Amino acid sequence: MMKNKFNLFFVLIILLVPLVSADAGPHPSATLEFIVTYNNQSISNDSVASLIVSCPTAIEECEGKVDTTGPCEDGICSFYYYRIERIPSNFRVEVYIPSVDKSFMSDAITFSYLEDSPLYYKIAFTDDDVTNHPVGPVTPITPLGDNSANQASYLLWSFLIALTLTILIELCTTLLLFKRWKIKKGKWKTPLLTIFCINLLSVPLVWVIFSTVYSLPYAQTYPLSGLLLALVISETFAFVLEAFVIYFFNKKLFSLQKSFWLSGMINLMSFILGGIILTVLVALFYAYFAMYFT
Repeated sequence: MMKNKFNLFFVLIILLVPLVSADAGPHPSATLEFIVTYNNQSISNDSVASLIVSCPTAIEECEGKVDTTGPCEDGICSFYYYRIERIPSNFRVEVYIPSVDKSFMSDAITFSYLEDSPLYYKIAFTDDDVTNHPVGPVTPITPLGDNSANQASYLLWSFLIALTLTILIELCTTLLLFKRWKIKKGKWKTPLLTIFCINLLSVPLVWVIFSTVYSLPYAQTYPLSGLLLALVISETFAFVLEAFVIYFFNKKLFSLQKSFWLSGMINLMSFILGGIILTVLVALFYAYFAMYFT
């Protein structure tokens, strides 16, 4: 009975691993900006813009498909996306102008960050017509502005935070498991060193694999499915790699099955604790860089 329960728990751990880990790939943010005019005049600051997703030709069918709303200030309406790949591939912009108590809809706009689509547009509304076209730079706006050195610093700090958290959480989880399994302290050194070293390899590989998979055309066409696919591939890779490396260097201490169990547990705790902590710390660093380097 105990063996069956162990095997069931082992299977559940395997199924959970693709969803767990403090590891995460880099995702640049972006801001869509629209210079909006009405009858050749800048719109008022109390105007409100909405980004409408995947609008067909018939504007009436766009109702109820608002992706996000953004403020309009000094004639510019903006939409901020924490991850540039979240920007819809097809959209229109609807602007409500209180001074005339009317809403206006732009023409359809196609976006693909893989093809360096513009992030800046000019939309000119009149009572009878609308025109919109890209203007200005096509480089994505990141929290670091256009300074490549600042961008490198931001990505480096994000990576170091993820790496440090992953190592600390996995080592602490391993120690707790060793105590529960009543493994003598004299046998702790090799497995702990193994977990420390393998994370130096697995964490950057997870970043690369996740980013590569999530940049595929399929992932951009189906963002949610693409995200799940990237998670499954990158995290399963890390989970299996860590399990085999733990087993290879600690055969006298762990069976292959127990090595997989240990790898699943430490990655699970990395997700539960690291996911929360990493989100907070990266947000703080993001705010810091956005304040001082933009």
